[in-house]
Amino acid sequence: MNAHVLQLLPRAPGSLDGVGDYALKMARGLRDEHGIDSVFIAQETSSDSRIEDFSTFPMAEFCRARAPRETCDGIIVHYVNYGFQKRGVPLTLAGFLKQLRRECGAALLVIFHELFASGPPWRSEFWLQPLQKKIARDVACLADARLISCDSMRRQLEKLCPERSATVQPVTSTWGEPKFDDAQLRGRDPHCWMVCGGTALLERSLRSFLKTVSAIPDEFAPRKLSVVGGAFNPHIRALLNTPSKFSSEYFPEVTPEAAAPMFAEAAFAWVDYFASGNVPGDVLLKSSSFSALCAHGIVPVAPAVSGAIAIDGDTLPGPFTVSQIPQDRGNVARTIFAWYHRHASLAVLARTIAQQLQLA
Repeated sequence: MNAHVLQLLPRAPGSLDGVGDYALKMARGLRDEHGIDSVFIAQETSSDSRIEDFSTFPMAEFCRARAPRETCDGIIVHYVNYGFQKRGVPLTLAGFLKQLRRECGAALLVIFHELFASGPPWRSEFWLQPLQKKIARDVACLADARLISCDSMRRQLEKLCPERSATVQPVTSTWGEPKFDDAQLRGRDPHCWMVCGGTALLERSLRSFLKTVSAIPDEFAPRKLSVVGGAFNPHIRALLNTPSKFSSEYFPEVTPEAAAPMFAEAAFAWVDYFASGNVPGDVLLKSSSFSALCAHGIVPVAPAVSGAIAIDGDTLPGPFTVSQIPQDRGNVARTIFAWYHRHASLAVLARTIAQQLQLA
């Protein structure tokens, strides 16, 4: 008989939501690699339904039903404080999880996609940060195991809850994990670029790319740009309609299967992930878009970089700035591709989850 886990998350998979896509990918990996079935419990979903072969319940309906709890062998919480409450203060979450773990008798694993927000005094996150930290600490201390996507966030979490440790597990690609040989990685046109991500990341990245593109050395200057992901955004369409020296294509609301050819041909990608400065570079490991680039052997280029990215001393090349674009792109692409499969692939994620829940 297969083991069953509950995955609690803000929005059900299939709603153009990054955490939902990640949870669905994880469910596939747990089922295919370890025979572990998932049931999604989502705060936002229209009704009881099935996503692919996985059952989905609204949070309110789940609270009134006992059946999913009776067959539960593990609980996975995707902690996104702003997803569970619009101000980032889900006050009742820790109490609910404590009761759920007691009723199920199963191990509780919390995956921290966010911890708390920072902002200037005229924004609510400035005043709510102490409460956000308290809730994150309460949830972390309640959990039997904790996952965090990068070492910088792990250090933040362990300051909040020093008596509990956390395991670093980078976010996996939600855009697929194709197999490429060395020739396919090396043979890409160095003038083929892409920008990918959710709606906000896509627009921010495209705006800064257009401001910077003239500084890219001629041997790497884009002749073709693919802009992939997010919901349709008229601002992106308008930006791409401005005169430029390269051709461009825009693919909003595209499936991973339809986007695969763009990922397979791109040599470089522009990533403007950080809305503010002084953020450690390894925070990129919480981005499924960045993971997708690595999974496809695409060399990321960013406006600025702060610190190296490494897991257990194994350093990921880059990300690079315009002045640091590597001449040996093919070797760098191969190294990035291999690093991803050592540390961030779906198989690695599924194994880590199963081990943390003691189901492996």
